[in-house]
Amino acid sequence: MERFRLFTTQPIEGPRATLRVDASRPATFTIDRRIFGNFLEHLGGCVYGGVWGQILLNSSFERDPRISRDVARLPWPWEPLGDVKATAVKMAANSELSARLEGRGPEAGVRQRVFLPSHRESRYEGYLYLRAEGDVNRVQVSLRNARDGGEPLAQAELQGIPGTFRRFPFRLQVDPEEAPPLRPVDFCVTFTGPGTVWVDQVLLFPRDAVHGIDPDIIKVAKDWNIPLLRYPGGNFVSGYHWRDGIGPRDQRPSYPNPAWDGMETNQFSTDEFMRFCGLIDAKPHFCVNIGTGTPDEAASWVEYMNGRADTPMGRMRAENGHAKPYGVKLWEVGNEIYGEWQIGHCSALENARRYRAFSQAMLRVDPSLELIGNGEAADNDWNQTLIRECGPLLRHISLHPLVSLPGGLQDRFSLEEIYYSSMAHPWDFEDRFLPNLRSQIQADARTPDNVTAAITEWGIIVGGEWGETLRYPHAENQGGAVYSGCFLNALIRSGEIVSVANITGLLHGGGMKKRREKVYVDPMYWALKLYADSGAHKAVATAVEGACYSVPRRGFLPAVERVPYLDVVACLNRSGSELTLFVTNRHLKQDQEATLELEGFRFEGGRMRTLEAPGMLQRNSEEDPDRIRPRDSVLTDRGTSLQCRFPACSVNAITLRRAQPKA
Repeated sequence: MERFRLFTTQPIEGPRATLRVDASRPATFTIDRRIFGNFLEHLGGCVYGGVWGQILLNSSFERDPRISRDVARLPWPWEPLGDVKATAVKMAANSELSARLEGRGPEAGVRQRVFLPSHRESRYEGYLYLRAEGDVNRVQVSLRNARDGGEPLAQAELQGIPGTFRRFPFRLQVDPEEAPPLRPVDFCVTFTGPGTVWVDQVLLFPRDAVHGIDPDIIKVAKDWNIPLLRYPGGNFVSGYHWRDGIGPRDQRPSYPNPAWDGMETNQFSTDEFMRFCGLIDAKPHFCVNIGTGTPDEAASWVEYMNGRADTPMGRMRAENGHAKPYGVKLWEVGNEIYGEWQIGHCSALENARRYRAFSQAMLRVDPSLELIGNGEAADNDWNQTLIRECGPLLRHISLHPLVSLPGGLQDRFSLEEIYYSSMAHPWDFEDRFLPNLRSQIQADARTPDNVTAAITEWGIIVGGEWGETLRYPHAENQGGAVYSGCFLNALIRSGEIVSVANITGLLHGGGMKKRREKVYVDPMYWALKLYADSGAHKAVATAVEGACYSVPRRGFLPAVERVPYLDVVACLNRSGSELTLFVTNRHLKQDQEATLELEGFRFEGGRMRTLEAPGMLQRNSEEDPDRIRPRDSVLTDRGTSLQCRFPACSVNAITLRRAQPKA
């Protein structure tokens, strides 16, 4: 691979390094912007409580039998309020269960504790389905202060409750001073007993939600310059059936999330995701269900997305408000189907059989699709089977080189040892695994030479209890940002074999957070933004003379030799007017001084952006969202050399402007 011709390292002693960049020697490949992609999955608060602006959870009162089978109690997170006998029963508007509230006193009802985006909006609107028995004719919907005796902040009265389910819209307005950010409130549905009320499908949106999507999420994601967004999974996709998520939202089913905790209401699905991609200027990347799905189901989804309006599925899409085909070209056939944790997991040979059946069915609908087969980042034999059985049908092979910390390492190694082994992982993946995959592809005569790796999930993920995990390098702290810089450099250097990559995932380890309705970003967000904003087009020859380290095998993390503390890649923009150096300092404690020497590029001024923190475990939070963010410096130097300092445990981007020739 070209790394060994264009990128070299020479170990030397001491904290001073020399970086030699020859801009007259560009790589033969261009940098595919899709390597700066991200990933959205129905996991935790990524969609519901995240991208989707609807504030209430489990709006249809469905019960997750994995949590409780107690029919005498309301399903989480709903609670009874006042003198009421509250149960969830099979007598629903458009879902399996409804809340049956048998009121026996002056106030009866249900409540759910929520947070409001009161930093942004004080007006809310929603709807619910109601039916009643007895003398109940009025129901109140309210927001109440959860701390000060339940005083109402806003209330709407709904009248004329019938004996059969009917949809009731409502509006609420809150004084922002009475509901400051990050303070809980109670959303309540109440009535005066005696009597019985059934409640179902309760939704509450801020008035400024954009087609139901959180405007803060839209702004932050759009500012990020995400070129590609993968959806809907992840583990979730192996139990997902796309038809559940189209058409009128009130008629979509609700059920326990097939892969993760919580309920899946299907309020946000195919068409909502496509609207979100449009709002943030990202290209869609879909993944299909080969765990419990069928080739016909996948092919129908392709037709729904790409078929003309006179095809059966295209007609359905048009009826749902989208007459023009979406034209989605990048499709991934399955997710981690090799893993026992995956719904419908299987052998390597069965994966190849499924890929062949699914890909052929999908390509019959749209021959222009760009398909990704399900590979394995730790199993050469798995990948060899896929290549041998399906080579002519392959365009990409997916890999998920995830680092799951602490992963059992905490009882055997120090924090510093775990950190250095983690930061060596991208170097090893680039140095050993990717060239081997390239050789496997080239050795099969039937497999096209342009088949590449699609790193559709990467990053440091949760591998233990959440609080324990945060004591190690993690997607939320500065250690995760440094790992991201190292991995992105590896992706750029591996442009011959890598053309797609998605960090995992948008609001769960992918850089953004939404907690207590406050949207903020992790240090890793800023690290990725340095790359996405750069306009990097062609990598150029780079040699690093600097200090290195080696690590032995530690648990699941491999032994790696001669890992440079300074991980450097240099890139020209499309016009050649700017040269950007991405420099990550892996050293946990020492700043690294460096002399930059340029050939083929004379510069006049520029900018340096530095992402650093007081320590590896430092992170942002909803209370302190800007604790870690890049620091900008203006460079006034000119010529072909530059003295630089890279702080310990930092990610840096130096952009130099090409000097104009003298008239």
